[in-house]
Amino acid sequence: MTIALGRFTKDEKDLFDIMDDWLRRDRFVFVGWSGLLLFPCAYFALGGWFTGTTFVTSWYTHGLASSYLEGCNFLTAAVSTPANSLAHSLLLLWGPEAQGDFTRWCQLGGLWTFVALHGAFGLIGFMLRQFELARSVQLRPYNAIAFSGPIAVFVSVFLIYPLGQSGWFFAPSFGVAAIFRFILFFQGFHNWTLNPFHMMGVAGVLGAALLCAIHGATVENTLFEDGDGANTFRAFNPTQAEETYSMVTANRFWSQIFGVAFSNKRCYSGLGVGPGGEVIDTFSYFVSGVPHLISSAVLGIGGAFLLVFKALYFGGVYDTWAPGGGDVRKITNLTLSLGVIFGYLLKSPFGGEGWIVSVDDLEDIIGGHVWLGSICIFGGIWHILTKPFAWARALVWSGEAYLSYSLAALSLFGFIACCFVWFNNTAYPSEFYGLLDQKLLKLKHSLF
Repeated sequence: MTIALGRFTKDEKDLFDIMDDWLRRDRFVFVGWSGLLLFPCAYFALGGWFTGTTFVTSWYTHGLASSYLEGCNFLTAAVSTPANSLAHSLLLLWGPEAQGDFTRWCQLGGLWTFVALHGAFGLIGFMLRQFELARSVQLRPYNAIAFSGPIAVFVSVFLIYPLGQSGWFFAPSFGVAAIFRFILFFQGFHNWTLNPFHMMGVAGVLGAALLCAIHGATVENTLFEDGDGANTFRAFNPTQAEETYSMVTANRFWSQIFGVAFSNKRCYSGLGVGPGGEVIDTFSYFVSGVPHLISSAVLGIGGAFLLVFKALYFGGVYDTWAPGGGDVRKITNLTLSLGVIFGYLLKSPFGGEGWIVSVDDLEDIIGGHVWLGSICIFGGIWHILTKPFAWARALVWSGEAYLSYSLAALSLFGFIACCFVWFNNTAYPSEFYGLLDQKLLKLKHSLF
């Protein structure tokens, strides 16, 4: 018996091969399979937005002028959300609301659902485009994974949040002033800036922006070529083939800025990676490790103080269910039972069980933070003392992988925080984060 090893080749191309060749052909604008989703959705979303901001009024839905035709400018023009009376209708052009009448469809706010839904799938198509191009040029896909963060934000704010309200009316309209109006509304009703997940997200975005600016400036300032120019920029030729910036110079600059000079002695070999895998430098590990160490320490100490010691001994925490209408009290009967704490994870998110969002006991919340804090602390010690397992190393190829997974995790945290603020009145009391359910809807109806 003979076994032939090798790649299977077909004698003639089938329809899929012909389509694949045409879609992935090297052209001025790459199409690809992802383009079948991206380009139509992006075309309809952008076309709907330009049409709405140019011609369509919001008088019938919000009592506002919102188009260039009515005298608005770029800041005040918007594609506004449908009226509150239309609830969560998809507002299809051929649906019972518009009945095929394009003018009526625009007046009812049909362009908003049109732009929102096509925009969401357009963003997904753009992420798939990044996957496809990365595969084509043999890059790792972490740009695409990181882009899941903006997609999660768009879906959470424009789709998930209004699904928890009485209609699309409470979603942001598509416009500059409209977005600012939504931010003020959201702060007024939900006190979102007091949400610790939002605080961590803002800190992460600002910190990432700072690191990007520092990195770009450092590379720009250490460009070099062995030329005869009077300074770095005159001597630099952008088409030269060899390395064009000096890691050693950058190392020396930043190490002196922080007041400590890090040498590159051969005895430190093994801590920094150079060409061909040779380990020559320590500074990159310092840059990566120290911020993680500091931020982990700050979060650990702050969490232990605010969510454990303060709750138990120094003043207590606010309990919205306390007798008399809510009061600050100390936690006297801490829940540390594994079955109770981790039992919330085993609950279904459907059928009224509510998953972890259903927690309604402050003792359980503080006990859960004790367990989470302990896991984080001992997990950090474990990672310091042990080498990652093979399956973990297989998932992480580089620093970009860590960043991409972190952005995906932040997106998940943001989604969970939305659900907590939306449903849970124990961790997020309505006195601080806005009223819940029918109370909130009645109040909104009275104001709008």
